[in-house]
Amino acid sequence: MVSLLLVICFSPLNTFGGECIDGDCLNGWGTYTYPNSGRYQGEWKDGRFHGQGIYCFPDGGKYIGQMRDGERDGQGVMYYSDGGKYVGHWRYGDMDGYGTYTYPDGSKDDGRWKNGKYHGRGNYVYNDKDARFKYVGLSNYVKKHGYWTGIMSYKNACKYERLILQASKQFGVDCSLIRAIIKTESDFDSWAVSRKGAQGLMQLMPQTAKSMAVDDPFNPEENILGGTRYFSLLLKQFKNNKTLALAAYNAGPDKVEAYQGVPPFAETRTYVKRVMEYYQLYNGGSY
Repeated sequence: MVSLLLVICFSPLNTFGGECIDGDCLNGWGTYTYPNSGRYQGEWKDGRFHGQGIYCFPDGGKYIGQMRDGERDGQGVMYYSDGGKYVGHWRYGDMDGYGTYTYPDGSKDDGRWKNGKYHGRGNYVYNDKDARFKYVGLSNYVKKHGYWTGIMSYKNACKYERLILQASKQFGVDCSLIRAIIKTESDFDSWAVSRKGAQGLMQLMPQTAKSMAVDDPFNPEENILGGTRYFSLLLKQFKNNKTLALAAYNAGPDKVEAYQGVPPFAETRTYVKRVMEYYQLYNGGSY
């Protein structure tokens, strides 16, 4: 736990006040004010910040926590001048380890960090006026694995959250499963069109869109409601078996019936696996 030391950031004095050990006045506990108006108050060792302390930055930012060899290292809290805040572990001056960064708008990255970047498993909570969306999984810094593609996905997912919740309630489909299907099908791109002609967020084929009374597949509300309605019928057809319903959504219900299970198509098997991975992630589970 970080020990909070009371400090006030004064104007530049370029002075040191504190303990002196064997004639060295930058050893022990003390306060040093820099010409640029930065100020450190806390423990020193061999002329460097070392131990518990507080550093006030010239731009108004403030760090409270552990120091090592002149760098932020260990548990600490950083208050940024733009209103952002990081609480967690540091290493050699960078966010490294487990921690939470709160953006000025209230959004949060909560999870593993490495070299100052969000890295590995964690949570992302995005706030706006209409929705509160929580992403749980791999961060965009490891997007090469294909699980998350970056900040636009956060915002777009949040943008359609109201419609997803509406469709979930109307057709009785888990909202996390709807998100997972949209993520896999279009990555929340309402203008997406596949090589086979599937359209919109839930990638409806023209005949499917028509049967679900979707006039404009590029209209997010029509697409999500139509796609969720169609998927709810597949769930009913396959006795609420999510795996078979997903396989039918991708390959068609006739194929699933014919093979009496998930068809042996690489595309379909990969699709089912990926949707279920996203489903677990959106549900806060592991995969």
